[in-house]
Amino acid sequence: MRLLDCNMRFFKICPPDAHQILYCVCSIIISVFGLFAWKSRNLKVLIIVDLTSWPLEHSAPTKQIFAKKIEFMRSISNFFGKKDSSANTPASTAVSHIALLSFNLSTCVPSKASPSQWDSAAQNFAIEDFFASHRSVQAVSIQEAPSAQWQCPPLSAHFVLAGSSASHCGYTQLWISKAFTFFLPLSCTQGSVGVELDVSDSTKIAIIAVHLAPFKEGAATRLSQLQQLSQSTEAPLIIIGDCNMRDFEMKSVGSLRLQDAWVMAGSPASSKHSWDSYVNLYHGDEAFKFQCRFDRCLVRHAGAVIRVDKIEREADVPLLHPNHFLSDHFALKFTLSLYESESS
Repeated sequence: MRLLDCNMRFFKICPPDAHQILYCVCSIIISVFGLFAWKSRNLKVLIIVDLTSWPLEHSAPTKQIFAKKIEFMRSISNFFGKKDSSANTPASTAVSHIALLSFNLSTCVPSKASPSQWDSAAQNFAIEDFFASHRSVQAVSIQEAPSAQWQCPPLSAHFVLAGSSASHCGYTQLWISKAFTFFLPLSCTQGSVGVELDVSDSTKIAIIAVHLAPFKEGAATRLSQLQQLSQSTEAPLIIIGDCNMRDFEMKSVGSLRLQDAWVMAGSPASSKHSWDSYVNLYHGDEAFKFQCRFDRCLVRHAGAVIRVDKIEREADVPLLHPNHFLSDHFALKFTLSLYESESS
């Protein structure tokens, strides 16, 4: 009855002549046939299948008909209790919200664009001030810390150092909020630190801070590193840090069931480039200038669905000079929500 009711609405657009009756009958047949392809759980599949009847619409008001067809498909979706998996917003209630911060500190060395009065003490003070303003997050991924034991008072006050690991440059560190009373360390590759922790009574997640292999030709090494990291846990997974990745690598990474949080959030332009040496002259005006999205957050659904609520680029405001910044990378803050999957 729901199918017939939806299609009867089309009679309000065009006179109920033989052509329109034929159109509605074909629409019902093709739409019901499309339900057998519903294992994809993607509303677009049904729409594409149903649009095979498009030639029947040549005499109808195209825009109105198309709008009605979308409404028709969604009513079928709701009727059978299915959801469009392409959406970033699950219908269930979130079991947890978590904010994560990632920042490559470039070993805390001041920028070449900094004025002469900006010394190491000023640099360290600015870094402490930055982390003091982000103490509300639940996890901090740091790359290129100057030493394995490097600490920052605002971090030490609100977070526990889960571990440090030497990378190709400096040390990768993972700091976990003291709000979590227990976490389980993971066995990770060099330059990575990971833990499993409970975010609710029924849901655990894994967080891994990374500094993956550098340079464009390091793509195969990075894929191998990510493969090993994804095998270190069966929990829903968040990999965050300086991935040194280029966009072409995501096709291979997708085979590991890892998704790019930035793409999941709709690819916001405001947080696209975590490296911009046109504006940020950290390495000097003579350095090669380019933009890239080296720093990323990769997620894997496993027993829980992860939604990306917001991505914010941080540490991107000049300090004492228009081209003077805290590091050669900008920081990124990711706000995520976790939902129980339908199977859990």
